[in-house]
Amino acid sequence: MITKQKSKLLMVIPLLVLAIAFLGKISLTVNAAEPTITAISHQPETIGYQTNVTITINFVNDENVTGIQLQYCSLEPIFLCHIPNIDMVQSEPNTWSGSFIVAEEEGTLGYKLYITHTGGSMTAPNSSNYLGKINIVEPSTNTFYFSIDVSTELPTDNTPLNFGVPGITLAYLAVLIIQKLKTKK
Repeated sequence: MITKQKSKLLMVIPLLVLAIAFLGKISLTVNAAEPTITAISHQPETIGYQTNVTITINFVNDENVTGIQLQYCSLEPIFLCHIPNIDMVQSEPNTWSGSFIVAEEEGTLGYKLYITHTGGSMTAPNSSNYLGKINIVEPSTNTFYFSIDVSTELPTDNTPLNFGVPGITLAYLAVLIIQKLKTKK
């Protein structure tokens, strides 16, 4: 014989099973906090045409970072972004890096980072005083880039040797003297 208490318990058990099954189907999304960036830098400090520039970003903890893309643009004399964006790689714990070759012969270039993490995405820099950096420019409203001036003083592999007028004159005189010596023999 089933008592009233047992009868109520038998009615509650199926309800509990349904509730647990229903809750199991609901996916709970926990937004992870944005990762904290401690530093962003580029090497070398002074760049020129065809310099290989490496951008490095450091985090307090990067365990929720799922990817970082580097966007590199010419800011001056014209604004033009290079495509595609460059995928950065984790070079050591809490440190990511990516590189590009400078295509500009002069002017100012800029870069920004698109960081994807388990809670969403973020952009660095996102303000003119980001991480206390002084090299941040805003080429259009609310669009920020870390900037680097392209130096025209750096020698490149494509720079021809330039001896100037004295060198050319000496070479010409040397050829004349050699010809004179040959004709005397």
